[in-house]
Amino acid sequence: LFDFYQTVFVGVAVIITIPFAVYVYTKLLFCKPFSSNFTFKLIVVNGLTILLCCITALFSSQLSTFPFMYDFYVLLQRHNLSNALEAVNGMINGIGFHTALFVALNRLKTVISWKLKGVRVYF
Repeated sequence: LFDFYQTVFVGVAVIITIPFAVYVYTKLLFCKPFSSNFTFKLIVVNGLTILLCCITALFSSQLSTFPFMYDFYVLLQRHNLSNALEAVNGMINGIGFHTALFVALNRLKTVISWKLKGVRVYF
């Protein structure tokens, strides 16, 4: 019962998040003040990988406990693709961690350069 509610909650959250994310990411990529800055492009890449992490986690771990997905996972095992699903999930999670690290390092570089220029930075 807990798996059911958790899966429904995560699925609904992803479905609600995707249209808002697409809207914000399109603005960041194509609107004039943001499109020339690579930091915003890095934020878009990070956000997209996090959304992919949620979707792959749904398929690799959440949905595997439900009977209606049994045939799908049997098909994956029959064609020796069950390990590939886990590998894709792990790879996308790794990319998500790396892009989050790159965003943090980019912000750190900006704060350090502001400090060197004498700009007051408040946290």
